[in-house]
Amino acid sequence: MKTTLPLLCMSILLLVACRNEPSDEPDSSAGYSAVPAPYLVLTQKALTYQADDQLDAWGSLLAEDVEYHSPG
Repeated sequence: MKTTLPLLCMSILLLVACRNEPSDEPDSSAGYSAVPAPYLVLTQKALTYQADDQLDAWGSLLAEDVEYHSPG
């Protein structure tokens, strides 16, 4: 019984400390906001080009002064 009580207390404290209350509101202190639709489209295109190994098409989405060196 002596070892069961501290183990039970620690378990309860751990459950209370790790409990995550779901929130409907985003955390405004993080400073994040939703991405505008044009940026979302560009991101989807970039990821699709990279996944399809179309590096020339992906490079066309970058600014003119960007230098990209392939790791391989």
